[in-house]
Amino acid sequence: MDQGKIQTEPSITDRYLGVLQHVISEKWKKEGLKIDVCTLRDMGPNAPEHKYGADFIAVLDIKIEGYKLTKGFLCQAKKESDSIKVLKTQPQIFFRGPTSVKFGFDQEFIRLKGQANDMLQITPASFVIVYSMKGFVVVPASSVASLSKNNKLYAKSAASFFKEFLMCFIGDPNLKAWDNISLESLRDKYRAKRAVMFSLRSTNFDSDQVHLDSF
Repeated sequence: MDQGKIQTEPSITDRYLGVLQHVISEKWKKEGLKIDVCTLRDMGPNAPEHKYGADFIAVLDIKIEGYKLTKGFLCQAKKESDSIKVLKTQPQIFFRGPTSVKFGFDQEFIRLKGQANDMLQITPASFVIVYSMKGFVVVPASSVASLSKNNKLYAKSAASFFKEFLMCFIGDPNLKAWDNISLESLRDKYRAKRAVMFSLRSTNFDSDQVHLDSF
């Protein structure tokens, strides 16, 4: 994360989603699968993000032989700050093993806690992603909403989190979309500022050789 070029949460999110799209597409090509990624950008400066506190909504739509699934999650993005700190771990395990985020109980955190509670009114599949120079990590919104004093919470690296999402361990089947129109409708319904949909389809398909856990 280059602080000289990327200074705001929206710009970090846009760039991160772009990188994610490229990495996932290249990885699944090797498995004979095609993934299309549709991204709906920021709704604009007057977008009602405060209504639900969702910075983006992500949807996974899979249609391959013998398997169909659509599910998604809500996410609020935060930059590391004086009150939100990603704790250091050993470099060799940072992107694989567990880490943690320390939260200070101040006005910034109180606002984040309110956003977490608002997202949880929609779906339990709600999360907070923290952007840090040490790496990007994800914390369940339910854990953030449960804090009542300064404390630290377990987190996953963003890489591990999205791996589990694409392996279908994470997500709410009520948050579904299958094309650009339905994705835009979903974003508008829940008033997320952005929406991204990963559509997985088979190309040269052999059901005995394709593995959804191949990341």
